[in-house]
Amino acid sequence: MMQIWVNDERVEARPGVTVEELLSELDADFSEKSLIVSKEETKIRAARRYVILTTRGKLALDINESSTQFFASNYSKLSAVPVAWANPDMVAFGPVDLSSEGLRCSSSKVRREKNSLFINSSDNEGENAYICISLSPREEIAIIPENIENGILGRITLGEHLIRNLEEGDILKEVMIDYKAEKTLKRVTPNSPVTEGMRLYYKMLLSLSSEAPRSVEFLLAYLRNNKGVLTVSEDTSSYLRSENPITFDPPIENNKYFRERGDIMLRNVGGRKNSLYIYKEYRMPQSNLNNIGQVTGGIELADICQEGDRITADAEPPQIFVYGMTQSDAEGHLDSLNISHNRAGSTGDSDIIVAQDPPSTMEVYARGAITTVGIPPDKLLHVEFFDDEAPLTAKYVRDTSGVFWSYPIGRLDMVAMAGNLFVFSGMGKREAILHENTPEDVEFVESGMIGVTNISRPQYGLVGVRLERSETFGPTGEHFESTNIVGKIMKNSESLLDMGGGKKIVYFKDITVKSGE
Repeated sequence: MMQIWVNDERVEARPGVTVEELLSELDADFSEKSLIVSKEETKIRAARRYVILTTRGKLALDINESSTQFFASNYSKLSAVPVAWANPDMVAFGPVDLSSEGLRCSSSKVRREKNSLFINSSDNEGENAYICISLSPREEIAIIPENIENGILGRITLGEHLIRNLEEGDILKEVMIDYKAEKTLKRVTPNSPVTEGMRLYYKMLLSLSSEAPRSVEFLLAYLRNNKGVLTVSEDTSSYLRSENPITFDPPIENNKYFRERGDIMLRNVGGRKNSLYIYKEYRMPQSNLNNIGQVTGGIELADICQEGDRITADAEPPQIFVYGMTQSDAEGHLDSLNISHNRAGSTGDSDIIVAQDPPSTMEVYARGAITTVGIPPDKLLHVEFFDDEAPLTAKYVRDTSGVFWSYPIGRLDMVAMAGNLFVFSGMGKREAILHENTPEDVEFVESGMIGVTNISRPQYGLVGVRLERSETFGPTGEHFESTNIVGKIMKNSESLLDMGGGKKIVYFKDITVKSGE
């Protein structure tokens, strides 16, 4: 038997097995057509970049080539060094004894640029040296090492805003080499042969943060709707990005942290709002990014992915999601997770769950309990959307009814009823939808069709259904040219007739067969 590693776990493989056969034999939860990589070798080399840890945060330092050897020999001395002084021109840490290096220091006129990191000394041997950072360009007379031009060792490249916050009482805690991993990664196919010592990565392991419960739920909804796969919309040297079709106004939560390698972020504002990011390397904090977790395994997939790739992802903790289950099935599922279950609404074993409280997974785990709201099965409409004929309108209805969040269950609020005509609004903002799949070339609209008033009428965005055929008006009561036909009620439409007047809530199940299924 061969010894190999799969997502960093050692396993045995029989000779001649392919990657696909091995994953099948391991019962791996691998999504078809997802990215698989092998790591053949890892080399670690020290870059000329260092990370400076202070009580205010991290700074990135690029060392001048001429100072590489000197700094490599002395950076370990920069541990628990206090701020000696701070003024609008510079911050100084020290004193530090550099005399063991045989330094010869002398007074000289020097010029430093903004963000330069340099040595000033109070004596000619460097016994009382100070490591300083310039906050602005300046010229001065200073005692500096004779073999280091202007005393400058390098330049701060990240963290400028933190430097200005440093003051007496702060500490330079540690300086670390920014090691750079040079990995020999290559893409492999399911039919590739497995070889002795091979290291395979076929999925990402995601550890989710309890500090961003709503943003975490957004990621979990994305993975559920995408069958456990991250689709790469953009790949750069710093991150991969996945676009999400869900329209969501993310809260500002957990957004003050540095972006470390493997961090998972959700953009909370701007043109790419709702995009998910996985970072490949260190970056400064951005307030428009919520930190929602960390990749704890399989980050190698991010290192080699390309736009359009599919990456299998496994989130921990798993989502607590019982929409569309029966009350009885949810009871068993929640019991296996040690979650206390309270039934509300229709509480019979066969009743269908259409809402849960709390709605987010992390809040459920925190409480250890959940309440599920049920309705009788014959009150749940079964709806098929016409995704090919009216894709934009179908996306709008799914969005405003919450289907993207709670698939396959959606909710609409009744705003009007007249005979066999029922008109609804969604939970989100009404959108002006362009003409799409209007029934202008047909003699009538048959019973049970679902329509959305398009941009041509003031009541755009309303959703309607008529339980009788009409030769004149669409399902929202508008003329045919003002109505986009978006789907059809396939089951339980008669339950609408029993609702009566007033404000009512209608729940439906999206039974549309998805492409590729």
